[in-house]
Amino acid sequence: MAGFEIARTGSAQAGLRWNDVRKGLSVGLELECFLPDLGALVEDRLAPLETRAELLRLVANSLTERLQDTRQSGAKCRVDRRVSSDERDWGSLWTVTDDGSIKPELSWGNANPFPVELLSKRMRFDDGDVALFCDMVRTLCSPPISAKANESTGLHVHIGKYPEFFAVEDVVRIIKAYLRYEPVINSLLPMTRQQNPFCRNLREALASEAGLGPQATESQLFDYVEQAASRVARLDPSRRAALLAGIRGVSTRSELMSALLGEGLVWSSKAQLDLLDNEDASLKHWVPPGMVLQELWHRGTSIWRAPGSADLVAVWDAGGEPPTPWQALEEFGDEERMLCSFAFPTEVPSDRMDFWLLRNSLGFVGKKTDRYCKLNLMRMHLPCDRATLEFRQFPGGNFASALTIWGWVKFLGLFISQSLILPLDWRPPTGPPNDAELKTFMQMSHDTLLSAWYRDMFIQQPRPEVFLSQMRSDWQVLWSQWQAASARQGLPSVLEACGCWRRVFWAAGAMKKFLPNDDEVWADFQAGKQTADRFMQRLYRALHERLGDYVARLSALEEVSRRTSLRTVVRISVEGGAVRTSQAEIRLLQVTVMETGGWAACGEELLRGIGRRGAVAAELLLDHLRNLLGLCESAAKELLDHAAPSADQSPSGKRPPALGAGGEAQSTAVACWEKQGAECANSVSLLASFNGEDGEDPLDWVESIYRELCSLLAPRADEVQGLWRGLRGRGWDPERAEALNALVGELRRKK
Repeated sequence: MAGFEIARTGSAQAGLRWNDVRKGLSVGLELECFLPDLGALVEDRLAPLETRAELLRLVANSLTERLQDTRQSGAKCRVDRRVSSDERDWGSLWTVTDDGSIKPELSWGNANPFPVELLSKRMRFDDGDVALFCDMVRTLCSPPISAKANESTGLHVHIGKYPEFFAVEDVVRIIKAYLRYEPVINSLLPMTRQQNPFCRNLREALASEAGLGPQATESQLFDYVEQAASRVARLDPSRRAALLAGIRGVSTRSELMSALLGEGLVWSSKAQLDLLDNEDASLKHWVPPGMVLQELWHRGTSIWRAPGSADLVAVWDAGGEPPTPWQALEEFGDEERMLCSFAFPTEVPSDRMDFWLLRNSLGFVGKKTDRYCKLNLMRMHLPCDRATLEFRQFPGGNFASALTIWGWVKFLGLFISQSLILPLDWRPPTGPPNDAELKTFMQMSHDTLLSAWYRDMFIQQPRPEVFLSQMRSDWQVLWSQWQAASARQGLPSVLEACGCWRRVFWAAGAMKKFLPNDDEVWADFQAGKQTADRFMQRLYRALHERLGDYVARLSALEEVSRRTSLRTVVRISVEGGAVRTSQAEIRLLQVTVMETGGWAACGEELLRGIGRRGAVAAELLLDHLRNLLGLCESAAKELLDHAAPSADQSPSGKRPPALGAGGEAQSTAVACWEKQGAECANSVSLLASFNGEDGEDPLDWVESIYRELCSLLAPRADEVQGLWRGLRGRGWDPERAEALNALVGELRRKK
């Protein structure tokens, strides 16, 4: 009974501590997702967008508009503008940004996907921010946005103490606690996040940086962290001042070659260097990891210096690349002595030096992959208003359940709260950590809702052996489907097989993370290599042939849209959706090639033919779209003029002249239709259909053309820099397109 009272007291204390600590914690979220159909945001209007930045602004505006309509959040959360696409609004507003790591293609059936990363405003653990978060998640998963997540997406949680930050000692406590409980926390995650190159285990990363290898013990890792923290704590004021002023001294060529790291145009020390004083060899100057190399001298002559902006412009204008320190050092022997100077990084505030030193002493010196840890430490040296600890391991958001996501955020907040009370020299119990130990450490019994979340997350994850068994089973089904589909002939069969082939590639990519190269499952790939090679050749030929058909059809349709009436264009160019169907088939073939075997095996002549036909099709499509836009514009104006009362108004019941089809236009339409090779009735019956019937409303024809334009010109991530820029060169700038939107809107209101 006494033990129970003690446990209950500890739990109650944890609850009180959390209520106090959470007031000082700040939270930022990165929600990675994709919109399955970007065009759904502008389903019934033209959106003349020419850049990717404009697409991001479209998403931000759509989110803002729909967030304003939420009623559940109450007055506290209602603001004029909740979502921005301007990075300068980071921290103060939710912002929409690009993320190249998101792969919408891993989810089948997306018509027009658009990957985005949604960055939250700086939040607190209070009612207002939680309500706003729930509103945002609800809006994301609702039409027309309907955001989705898959294996390529994740939820990143940033925790800080804005406007301040944790003390260095507190960061060390959090690191040690996370090292201890990382294996248990991993059990809450799907296997795809447990073993993921974009969120490596912190244990694995630190063991690698320490040179301990995969068998590193927990005790060794704790020693490594404590040694790094001790180096920072022992740094006296004179050494700190020397680092800020810059370090200059002598080293050998071999020491420099092994200690330098190049990232972009910046070269820095990736390991500690002890430079000899240039005048007194008995003195040494300490260069910690992360110091930026400024200049190299050999026997009094400068052989390399960090290029300035003017140097870079001059080199790039001449078509060259700036020299590297390695190139300058190559001509010297290993023991040649070099005078070198290092500077403290200009982007690190002087008052953040200790965090920068701790990060670099742990081995995270700025390599591109350093941030890809489940606990990312690469932001702790930033200014206090941007410094955070980032947890990267949670899977892409289940947007249908905001509580699942927020439960993880609350779990991390409580984990940090409990870590902060650990002694600085804390060492965990012997033996591997387990579920019960983690729960005791976090004193979760004071929060039954969080305990329920924890249990729910845990039981959702299949055991590793079950996961691998299901993966193998799914693979066998996919491989059988692919073999059957690839054996069938004809274009429809090729298009059907595209889906199977893409899913095979996605599944293979996922299996590589879990199955060794000698696993028997890869025997299918080896046995089916010739079949796969033949199918890739079928894809190339099918794309070439389909582009040829598309060019012929577009050539005919462009002539129809240029030379005939609105009614005729609707019948021939719009009804049936010939252009849209051809585009969808060609896109499917193209994306299948790019996602699977690529273009390397395509013969040069065939590849050039595909390129030529694609270029011709692009120009014809732009011409056809220009014609449709002009036809829609002139018809809308005529209808509005015809409807307006005036002295010279057309006689009642008569169609405005431009909306009818003359004999010459009808003949052109028939010729173009036959040029397409259409399987249609004879020309006489076709001509009769062009004349229309009494009672038909010309506004319906305008609507048909306008809807076709909205579909063909729907914003797409892969075409945003081509379509409207091409139309601008054909007289259709965004202002004219918006004017057409207004014309059609006025017509609809009059109807």
